[in-house]
Amino acid sequence: MTKARSVVLALLCAMLCAFSALGDLNVRAWKSQTDIPTTTDFPEVGLLSAKPNTAIAFSGGGSRAFSSAMGYLAALRDLDLLKNVRYIGGISGGAWATMVYTYQQKGTTDDVFLGEIIQPKHIRYEKLKDMDPACARNLVAQDVVKIGLKAYKDKTVTTVADAWAYGVSKVFLEPIGVNPNTRFSWNADSASDIKSRNPELASETILLPADINRPYPIIGTTFVGPKDGAPYMPKTQNYSLIEISPLYVGSAKSLDVNFKSIEKPFKKPQTVRVGGFVEPFGVASAGGAAPATGLPTDANSGTLTVPAPKRILDLAQSLAATSYAPGTLLESLGIPKLAEGLSMHFDYWSPTSATPSLDTVMLGDGGSYENIPLISFLQRRVPKIVLFFMSTIPLQPFQDWNVTSDPQAYEHITDDLAAFFGAIDYKLKRFEDRTYEYEKDQVFALDDFNRVALGLQTAQQAGNGIIASFNLTTVQNDWWGIPAGLEVEVTFSYLGRLSQWESQLSAEMQKLLVPADAESAADLSVDVSSGPFKGFPHFPSSAGNMEAEKANILADLAGWSVLQHKELFQRMLA
Repeated sequence: MTKARSVVLALLCAMLCAFSALGDLNVRAWKSQTDIPTTTDFPEVGLLSAKPNTAIAFSGGGSRAFSSAMGYLAALRDLDLLKNVRYIGGISGGAWATMVYTYQQKGTTDDVFLGEIIQPKHIRYEKLKDMDPACARNLVAQDVVKIGLKAYKDKTVTTVADAWAYGVSKVFLEPIGVNPNTRFSWNADSASDIKSRNPELASETILLPADINRPYPIIGTTFVGPKDGAPYMPKTQNYSLIEISPLYVGSAKSLDVNFKSIEKPFKKPQTVRVGGFVEPFGVASAGGAAPATGLPTDANSGTLTVPAPKRILDLAQSLAATSYAPGTLLESLGIPKLAEGLSMHFDYWSPTSATPSLDTVMLGDGGSYENIPLISFLQRRVPKIVLFFMSTIPLQPFQDWNVTSDPQAYEHITDDLAAFFGAIDYKLKRFEDRTYEYEKDQVFALDDFNRVALGLQTAQQAGNGIIASFNLTTVQNDWWGIPAGLEVEVTFSYLGRLSQWESQLSAEMQKLLVPADAESAADLSVDVSSGPFKGFPHFPSSAGNMEAEKANILADLAGWSVLQHKELFQRMLA
């Protein structure tokens, strides 16, 4: 072979290799070898072992949940307990709070970012309007829907789901220094490892948490089903949950999920393999492709060659997916073109398959399936878990609900909590039945539900925070891969009116925050019915569009309730 020919061949080889590198990524993937995932199945476990095995989580609830979560976090900051939290998680509005707290990039101190908790006796209406521009509570002032629809009208985005993601980015992420189309990971080592495997990403920015002491975040979105089979009516729904975290996206429990089309009722159900974890930088929110091969049968982990996505999964798409509340409703109305056109689409493949296939699937608000990531923590064998529920449903007090004799109804207590005990009201309204599927979420015995509900009612009556802790034992849940017999301590915190907090308010604030007539004021399930704080603290779920005074008063109430239970939280999060 002549020297010239050798040089030409070498150049061609280099060009081909470069082209291949530009088109493919070396992506880590993981899978469980068992039907019941164990701690060794989770890539982060070894990295977090220096911290106590504890977790906190925030339910969905839009801006109400976000603002309340900022108050809970501020209280845990004041108690110097956040350093002891191994995991933090959330769904929808709780996920906004989780990732905003984790990834804020402006260098703002937590004292400023989370805000101060004002004692009730010092709260004044005019002062509630004051907010440090760098405080996270400020974020909910803008309106996700309004911003997103304007972007859609201006053709900045081309789909309603992308409009939602655009609005979420503008409201919750860009103000804290998180720009769209930016990859994210967990720490400097994980980011360096990604770049060492993928030199073409050497100049890419990879977002990392605000500091190395942040808890490890887990958020979730509902896996509704493949786009081609939509819509999915209540009788054909078969939801599962996709976790999004800094090191991986997916689910620990592998499932072959069947989806039956209402359009073609006699057609064999479509089966989609759901399960395994893939690094986020290799996941496509759109324009993805599956690798030629998945993980070997006998392997727990490995590196796969994955075609680079045309659109990456960034934090904006992640937070949009966990909070896309219209998704499950639109996908269940029985109108195929509506379901396809207005749904949030996601290119999905499972690394657990020998030859993964790509499915364009629809995602919806994580709260449609599990509204707080309790089961994610049980899968990881976390023994001490704090759950902050921020529902629109007030807890019914003793005089309105006899727990031991009245049939369970969704008006008594939020059904996303009751579902963990199998205490489901099967007379749900048509809207509820179309958009929620909690039937697979039972992880505790039904017999324990009364004990928990009574404990929360007792705390409600005391008036300083609807907060109570219980030792619970799991029942087997094959769908989620939860074994029977896990012993955990769970603290339930429930957003609601607090008589002791109200009693310390000034006369001015009592008029604004407490029902005017004595009978309604005495019933802690009745909210104020008029004025600037109508519905407090159970403000309607919104995407932003919340005034500073509402955000501040929610955070003050929430944070105060935690501070009144200092010893409990110190014991749980020690």
